[in-house]
Amino acid sequence: MSISCQQLYQNVLGTIGVGSGSDKTIARFTTSVNRTLDELSITADLASKHAHIAGPESTITTLDDYYEWILAAGVAFYMNRLGQRPSDPALAQIVYRDTTTEWDRAKGEYHANRWNETQATDSNDVIGNGYLG
Repeated sequence: MSISCQQLYQNVLGTIGVGSGSDKTIARFTTSVNRTLDELSITADLASKHAHIAGPESTITTLDDYYEWILAAGVAFYMNRLGQRPSDPALAQIVYRDTTTEWDRAKGEYHANRWNETQATDSNDVIGNGYLG
């Protein structure tokens, strides 16, 4: 179980509506992935932090593939924050708002799922409003 950064790269560029290929885009992608991994590590208060990537050719092995959409939301958010956005100002504003909203939701989902994984049974998890004590 791992996440291909090459596929993630293509998906995120499509999400934010920009082309690929420049060294600047690749550098922004790498920085965005690493910031996203750091924020997920902090949000979930992980003892072992997610390892950084070197570039789009990397593979992320510290996250299961079902977390790909959460990682994609964070990478799109950070790429946008680093200036990777559509040239049309109206479209850029929409992309910024959408990536911000999606990243906030994704972080919450990640944290809730990590919390659920620590619960003993489904009936005792956060969704079941149980308490392990």
